[in-house]
Amino acid sequence: MNAMTQHNTPHNAGEKKILAVRIIAYTLFAISLYITVPAFFNIVASPHVLSQVACIACDVNNPSFTDVSIDAKSVYVYDIKNDRVLFSKNAESQLPLASVTKVMTALVAEEYLPPAFPVRILTEDLSTEGESGFFEGDVFSSSDLIDIVLTASSNDGAYALARVAGARIGEGNIPEKTFIHAMNEKAQTLGLSQTFFLNATGLDESSSVAGAYGSARDMAHLFGYIAVHKPVLLDATAHDELYIAGRIFRNTDLIVGNIPGLLGSKTGFTDLAGGNLVVVFEPEPMRPVVVVVLGSTREHRFSDVKNLVSAAIRTFLPPDIRSDATVSTVE
Repeated sequence: MNAMTQHNTPHNAGEKKILAVRIIAYTLFAISLYITVPAFFNIVASPHVLSQVACIACDVNNPSFTDVSIDAKSVYVYDIKNDRVLFSKNAESQLPLASVTKVMTALVAEEYLPPAFPVRILTEDLSTEGESGFFEGDVFSSSDLIDIVLTASSNDGAYALARVAGARIGEGNIPEKTFIHAMNEKAQTLGLSQTFFLNATGLDESSSVAGAYGSARDMAHLFGYIAVHKPVLLDATAHDELYIAGRIFRNTDLIVGNIPGLLGSKTGFTDLAGGNLVVVFEPEPMRPVVVVVLGSTREHRFSDVKNLVSAAIRTFLPPDIRSDATVSTVE
């Protein structure tokens, strides 16, 4: 028994020494945490660092956009001329488009209907949601009707364009479905991989199914294509209102007068989509930029876009004045 005790004594002493070293090490580690962790969180909690951390959720970290307040689910700011992304947040998310859909409606209709082609408004056109001030039997040129659809976001007009242009395409027995098929084909041709259409207005099909879906990136490239190849298509949307056939059609974009160098815009709002807004503007002459906001609110889509426009303008300013510059025209 004594022999066994004598044999284990050195081993027990060694274990005690190791245990003592571990206790000292853990104590020192705990002291270091006590000192450094609060300092770390004080740094992280600073406004500057918090804004940097917030931008980790963004796909592009552009210093001009660091402090921009955005309510939208998805954002894309795109320099068309240089094919450069200025800012991006959840840009590939597939979201309801609401009436931004009408930009594709107008693009496809313009391809199949000559500018002076007469479009008569029928009773069936007036059955869609929304009031455009149309009456059965009204006749508009296709170019005027396209301007009304894009500026006043007329659902009646979009339906009439789809019906008439679909009939001219001549494939299938239901002109509207033929036209929707042409819209989806155009989206594929333009490489809009997240975009597809179920109707020509963007109105929700049901409480759970939207009338069209797409991403902020897709919409930026759609507007970019139009700005380069079909710039006249958006001209009317840069004005507060239109005067056509003795009637006034007011722009649904409430901030057209606040965007410097505005080339065009399109609003959208449904229960499923929330508030959408896309604008094309020139922060510098011949330097078009697209700003896309999807999934905001009815009111905040406008403040989102104004904030992003201001940030985009700062991107083009010299570095020495960029941080202090404000855009007085964007209020």
